[in-house]
Amino acid sequence: MVTNKDKNEVVLDSGVYLRGPPVPANNKIVKFVDLSQLCRGPQNSPGHWLVTGVRLYLDKGKLCLHVKFALLHHQRLLGAS
Repeated sequence: MVTNKDKNEVVLDSGVYLRGPPVPANNKIVKFVDLSQLCRGPQNSPGHWLVTGVRLYLDKGKLCLHVKFALLHHQRLLGAS
């Protein structure tokens, strides 16, 4: 016998996320990370960015991460919209 609960249950499954999409980030971490740039992709100017160097250091008792980025390439095709 199928109940209403079984009919309304949705199972998300794909080749990328075998157990459904990932859960949102922990709120404690979000206050330290600028999430506004996560929505930018290769279609947004200036293009593809690559992490070229990372330094982990201790500053006033806090663990810090210094990241260096470089522009991989920026190329627009003529006639493309």
